[in-house]
Amino acid sequence: MLIILTIGFLVWATPRSMVITLDEARAMGGTHHPLLGFFGVMSAKNTVVNLMILTTFLSYILYRLETNIRAATVRQGRQGLESFSICFSFGRLRRFSARWIAACRPTSPTGQISARPSEAMR
Repeated sequence: MLIILTIGFLVWATPRSMVITLDEARAMGGTHHPLLGFFGVMSAKNTVVNLMILTTFLSYILYRLETNIRAATVRQGRQGLESFSICFSFGRLRRFSARWIAACRPTSPTGQISARPSEAMR
């Protein structure tokens, strides 16, 4: 997570155009850097800021999750940790199976989900 935040800050801090002399601009072909010019545009900066916000939020969620696991381990011992792990694993399995079922469901050529699989074959 630290790598994502560091790279994100570096992209965010990249200037749109460089402060250079006229001779340097002519030699380089403009005020935009040939390799780093893409990082200076606003769309790249917006994307990186959103990734940094999501990374910070994920860090907070993992911190809270770890705190809950430690508290459950201290209070209830092994049973609390096992029940928490089972519930967490069940949720992940349910999410994976829902995505798998949705990906395997046949669709019609128009993109609409058909009521019967035989309609999708026509």
